[in-house]
Amino acid sequence: MKRPLDSFEETRELLRSAKPGGDASLERLVAKYGRTLLHSVREMLGKQARAFADSEDLLQELFVDVVRAYDPEHFSSEEEFLRWARHLARNNVRDAARRARLRAMERFVSSIVTVVDDDSGGDGPYSRVSRAEMRVLLGKALASLPDEMRRAIELRAEKGLAWADIAAELDRPSPEAARALHARGLARLTTELRRLA
Repeated sequence: MKRPLDSFEETRELLRSAKPGGDASLERLVAKYGRTLLHSVREMLGKQARAFADSEDLLQELFVDVVRAYDPEHFSSEEEFLRWARHLARNNVRDAARRARLRAMERFVSSIVTVVDDDSGGDGPYSRVSRAEMRVLLGKALASLPDEMRRAIELRAEKGLAWADIAAELDRPSPEAARALHARGLARLTTELRRLA
């Protein structure tokens, strides 16, 4: 008669057989560790961050990452496995926060560009500042950026280029490098626009 699998040996078997897209093994992993890791994700997010990221979505993303990145040689105990899974969760929370900040910056810059381009007037957040003044502020803020950052913003906003095309245009090593340059540029542009406005 076979000896029953201990708790962590069962986890190893589930991790070996689970598919990132979802299957019975992944569902059993979620049933076994979901509550514990969801609690960790919620703690990492904190109250304010829950406004930009859903803890359930981050938990699903975490289990997909766990299955993709699992290496059977990594862990000899459940504690080591959970410590590693929490590390992945922390990275996912950080990435979600970064994406939320980037979206907020893009909305801020878009609202200014809309005012600059809008001939209808309106009662938006910058309605007391004339379009001509906003154009000047936007021009000053863009001019204050390093050339590559300014070009990355212009290529994305005005031409709608994909990250790979921006990388080629700016001689960056990868689409991710172009996206990072754009994000840094938007952060500086946002700071400068707020200072000027």
